[in-house]
Amino acid sequence: MGGKMSKEKCRDKDLPDELSGTDSFKITFQFNGKERTLWIKPRPYLKEFLFAASKRYEISVLSMGVPQYIAKVMLGLDKIYPGISKLVPPERVMSSAYTIAKFRKGNKDLRMMYPFCRFSDRRNTVVIVDDSIDVWEGKENFRGLVFPISRYEGYEPSEIVQSKKSSLEKCLDHLNLVQEYFYKDALGEFDAEGSRVFSDEHLQKCRSVAVEKVWPKVYKLVAERSKQESVSTRTIKLADEGNK
Repeated sequence: MGGKMSKEKCRDKDLPDELSGTDSFKITFQFNGKERTLWIKPRPYLKEFLFAASKRYEISVLSMGVPQYIAKVMLGLDKIYPGISKLVPPERVMSSAYTIAKFRKGNKDLRMMYPFCRFSDRRNTVVIVDDSIDVWEGKENFRGLVFPISRYEGYEPSEIVQSKKSSLEKCLDHLNLVQEYFYKDALGEFDAEGSRVFSDEHLQKCRSVAVEKVWPKVYKLVAERSKQESVSTRTIKLADEGNK
């Protein structure tokens, strides 16, 4: 649950009172010839998400921020969450702020990060997590690969109500199911620990499965589970009231 903690527990002695008790950190970078200073507050569950997702996915970052900003943010995250730079090495961090002519300005294009995505069978293995879907539109439409998370502006419900899952925690649940359905569709089975050794035949089968067609199955399953949990909660509540 979100809340303030004693200043002694702050990571930075200059940390503003409103960020007390958080993993916030300060960055300084050059932009348009001027030095800019910002406080960065990681969104809830970011550390857990990155370390858990990296066990099943290769994580890359494509941001619309300028390169200097992105580099300082990644360095700051690695300082407070040691090991992040190994999960997301610099060569897998890119800015779309300065796009080349072939890409639409103001949009993100997966080919900036993964050139092989110009082939339809190669984009099947990619899942995108973003708080904006529209930026993935264009000549090559990647909207179908996006799992939308809430835009983070300093607080989200999970920081106020302890029982609520954060947006990234929900996202991780979905990503785990996507991988499970992906391999089931491709191979008819799934190894949750990822210990299977893939043959060339396995890889060819995987390329035939489109993540865009897996998402509807995941959404349907999550909706059914949510409905069952809601019914169970109401049943427990009614039972408690009956015992009073």
